[in-house]
Amino acid sequence: MDRRKAIKIAAGAVVGSGAGMITLSNAFKPEYQPLAEPQKLKFSDTQSNWIYYPLDPALTAELAYKFYDSGSCMYATCSSIISQLADNIGEPYTSFPLHMMKYGHGGIGGFGTICGALNGAAAIIGLLIADK
Repeated sequence: MDRRKAIKIAAGAVVGSGAGMITLSNAFKPEYQPLAEPQKLKFSDTQSNWIYYPLDPALTAELAYKFYDSGSCMYATCSSIISQLADNIGEPYTSFPLHMMKYGHGGIGGFGTICGALNGAAAIIGLLIADK
């Protein structure tokens, strides 16, 4: 194969791949367009229903040991706190979906990356404190 033929083949491949990329990018474009222009979200400091009631540390630890078998460290930490708050305050703690905290078992899904007790406590702190 001579040099001219190789250059023609390479140029054809470049032009063909470019045309293919343009065709594919236009073929899979969504047909809808947004109805409204994007808006900047504004932070509004509203009052939260997530109030806190001081808990007994000994009772919290006892409940955490009790809940551990149901979902591991993160679930036990959150359950021990939320269950007491549900008993003392009621809503919104009564309907809190505690089962979502089971993802933290064994260091998030069994990978051993993050301590579930600390992750659960941080989740509760984030729930109760509205500041950044």
